[in-house]
Amino acid sequence: MKTILALCLLQYFLSYIALAQTGFMKSYDIEGTDSNNGTDLLNIHDAYVILTGPNCSNTGLGCTGMIKTDTTGIKQWDNLFENEEGKLLPLRGFQNLGNAGFVVTGEMGHLEGFGTLFLLRISTQGDSLQLREYGNEELRVVGIPTSMIGDTLIGLVSWSNIAATYANDIRLIKMDTFLSNLTEISLLGINGYLVNFGWGVIPASNNNALYINIVHRNNIPPNYYATVRKIDLMGNTLWAYPLSGYTTATNITEQVVILDNENIVTRWFDEEFGSSNERNPYLICISNQGDSIWQYNFNDDGYKKFPVAITKAANGDIIGCGYVDNPNYNYSSGWLFRLSPNGDLLWEREYISYTPIVNFLVPQGIDEDDNGNIIATGGIIDAIPTGGYEWNALLLKVLPNGCFTPNCNGGAEDTLIIASTVVGVDSSPKPFQPAPAVSSLVLFPNPTNGVVKILLPTQRQNAQIRFFDLSGRVLKTVPVPANHYNQYQMSIDTDDLSDGMYIVSYEVEGRVFAISKLIVTK
Repeated sequence: MKTILALCLLQYFLSYIALAQTGFMKSYDIEGTDSNNGTDLLNIHDAYVILTGPNCSNTGLGCTGMIKTDTTGIKQWDNLFENEEGKLLPLRGFQNLGNAGFVVTGEMGHLEGFGTLFLLRISTQGDSLQLREYGNEELRVVGIPTSMIGDTLIGLVSWSNIAATYANDIRLIKMDTFLSNLTEISLLGINGYLVNFGWGVIPASNNNALYINIVHRNNIPPNYYATVRKIDLMGNTLWAYPLSGYTTATNITEQVVILDNENIVTRWFDEEFGSSNERNPYLICISNQGDSIWQYNFNDDGYKKFPVAITKAANGDIIGCGYVDNPNYNYSSGWLFRLSPNGDLLWEREYISYTPIVNFLVPQGIDEDDNGNIIATGGIIDAIPTGGYEWNALLLKVLPNGCFTPNCNGGAEDTLIIASTVVGVDSSPKPFQPAPAVSSLVLFPNPTNGVVKILLPTQRQNAQIRFFDLSGRVLKTVPVPANHYNQYQMSIDTDDLSDGMYIVSYEVEGRVFAISKLIVTK
């Protein structure tokens, strides 16, 4: 009888724990950095591993960081990897080698010449095991994240001997997990385009073929197009599918997701020519024979939406993350979405951070944990107790429904969901909180001894950034260039300013949207 009672109590408590499961939003910093940005993350059963691209305090250049947390978001360890000659900036997409650790790829800077690529093997405890450089400083080389077939790492790189143009020299590279025995296979670019580079590679489910994305453009106008190509393991083209539309955005890393039925899904854009207000992003499903199956268009007529990453959930759904420029908020908001394998939207939700006034939140990497929860990383702005703000790495965890609680109304963090579209659910939309007339302008690092990065509010057309001394005299005015309308930050050099305190304002057509103090110390 006592045994039965104990079993019943155990079952009750286990059920209670399952029902009490909730999500969270947390941020992380790595010592020795000025800012952190989550690039990608992986679920490894009992923990989450976040890849970051922070700025190193001692050099001011991009470096590689890694953070491991448990499933409740408590940090277990972090580490920082630097390059004395220049940047060591990771790209999204790193590989879990199990007990052998992780492989990270990215861009490596040098004192002279072009940058090269690096492959960094990191232990399960966050220690550097091996660093391999690929390319040379005389030629421009651009690389992409790796995938795996068995014990073989595969990736795409693009070469050019012209400073501003990528030639049709795309190479498929293969090596073992010890970063040795490297082989290369040359692939053709897309005919009729000056700029071709491969971005995105994944093996077919039977490992006998590869799907790759090739992004291509001509120099004028700077419109980027994309083609999905299926190749065999020797690089021979089996078929190619040109995606409709183009984008003028430059941060256009591509992914291909393999569905359970062996169809593939990727994302692209169909911008209206000359428009800076519409991206018209969409997901497209293509059969393994190269035929179009379905296309889902995200409606961004009201405001811009930018899907950054997608992956496949354990039940076959497609989950994705990105950001939106909701006009009711001065800074970009986070965005998660879920589609069925048939291309039906199940839900999409928008999120803001917990930082008052500055609600900036930009997810860039997504995965699913063993319990079906969705985890995402990216950038989040935190307030510093002594004043000002800092950019930290985000860990966003929500339940399979995209909420922090099962019913989407069980806790304070569910108030961070500012907009939702849920198919088949009738609910009153949550009222928007109007953006403040003037908010804080986020500057980092602050103090700065050189370049200052500025977080751009969502209103970017006809915007300018002005620097004042404490007497109110305008020292310089920097317009936000058109190629930054689809970006959420820009850098400005302060070498022409002497040491001291300044007022920096962000203005659109004469109206001040945000303002902050900046300290320059050299």
